Amino acid sequence: TILFTLITVSLSLLLTARREIGRGWAWFWKGFRGSRSELAGRGLILLSLLLSLAFAALFLAHNAYFAALWRVRAENLADYLNKIYIGPRTAYALSAWRTWEDSPFLGTGAGASGFYMYRFLPEWVLTFLPEIAAQLNPQSLLFPNPKNLYLRLLSESGWLGFSLFLLFWFHLLADILSLARSSPLGRALFRAGLFFVVAASLYYFSQDSLAQPALWIVPGMVLGLLPVERSAR
Repeated sequence: TILFTLITVSLSLLLTARREIGRGWAWFWKGFRGSRSELAGRGLILLSLLLSLAFAALFLAHNAYFAALWRVRAENLADYLNKIYIGPRTAYALSAWRTWEDSPFLGTGAGASGFYMYRFLPEWVLTFLPEIAAQLNPQSLLFPNPKNLYLRLLSESGWLGFSLFLLFWFHLLADILSLARSSPLGRALFRAGLFFVVAASLYYFSQDSLAQPALWIVPGMVLGLLPVERSAR
C-alpha cells in the first residue's frame, strides 16, 4: 500500500502539476544565490527533507514486512516469495492465469474461477504454503479467488469481459482528460480523477472486487460534471 501510494502521488504530480513543480524548484534554488536569510531558510528546508527521509528509512528498516525484502534467506524464488509474505497471492495469481489459459475466450463464468483454481495451483504451494495446503483438505469450506482483478476478469470472463473492462476504463480516462481545460472545478476534478485512475489501476493488482463503493465515487463525479462542462463550452 505504501509503495502504491508513493507511485500514485509521484505520477499524479508529474502529470498534473509540472508547472507548479518547476516554479517551486526554481524558487528553491534561487534562494542559494540570495541573502543569508534566504540561504539559511533553504538550508533548513533541505535539512528537514533529509531528516524526514532518514526517519522514514529507519522506520521501514524496523518494519517486518519491508525488512524481509532484503533480510530473508531463501533457497529459491518460491521460498523467497513466501518469506516476504506474498507467496499465497502469487500462487493464486498463477493459478488464475492457468485457469484463463484453459478457457481463454469466455472464461469460467462470473464468480466461478474458485472452482477451477485448485487444480492449477503450482506444486510448491504444498511445501512452502501451509495456508493453502490446509485449504486443499476435502472438508475445507474456503473458496479461493485470484486476488487480482485483471486476472479474475481474464479467468472468469475471458478476453471478452477483460476487453470490455479496458474499454470502460479508457473511456473513463478520456472523460477525465477532457476536463483538463475546463472550469476551475473541472480542472480540480481532472487532477482528482487522474489520481484515482492511477491509484485504482495499481490497487487492482492486489484486490479483485468491484463492489467497493469508494472506487465509484470519482467516476460518478466525473460523469455528473461532464454534461455541465460541455454545455458551458
